[in-house]
Amino acid sequence: MSISKGSEWGHAGTVPHEAGGCSSGAEAATEPRHVAILTAGDLHRGLGEPMAKSPGDECRILPVDLMRVSVELGDGSVLERNAVAHVCVGRFAARRGFRGLVNAGFVDGANLAPRGHPGDGRVELVTMNPNVSWRQRNMARRRAATGTHVPHPAIRVSSVVEWASDVDGEELRIDAVVIPGARRVSVRLEPGRVRVAV
Repeated sequence: MSISKGSEWGHAGTVPHEAGGCSSGAEAATEPRHVAILTAGDLHRGLGEPMAKSPGDECRILPVDLMRVSVELGDGSVLERNAVAHVCVGRFAARRGFRGLVNAGFVDGANLAPRGHPGDGRVELVTMNPNVSWRQRNMARRRAATGTHVPHPAIRVSSVVEWASDVDGEELRIDAVVIPGARRVSVRLEPGRVRVAV
């Protein structure tokens, strides 16, 4: 269940004995049925880098939105993946522009979607126009470290629950894992499908 305005996120509980430690968003997204104990990664950063819990510890169980990702590859096959932190086409502030779904606010340690929340039932679509000067791209890259790169006329942030994009030879990353040979990517959000213990 997604968080609603004015309500408390998640519920108090105990870390189950079958909970697994995850050092990345990719690991947490692999087994959405289990409770994840995050130790690193962009979702961990977006949650404030909480100290890792151990099975049996008192904790708060947070429902985190899951992105179901379908990738059409150049050979015609389709690859299915899950993501909890981000799905990015290109690199932020790169010459060819950037398109990324950001669930936890952070991508590569930069706060690209400062108003994003990983449990609100939507994901932030961050786009950067490719027709931006080198100087403006460099400034945006530096300011993204603190989330002060927006508002900016060349950077758009909107909330979506579904998204699709051609990859056009650009780099596709799903929770920081590069997917080679991608031709097109589509994403559908499933609210609250991953449980995280903090």
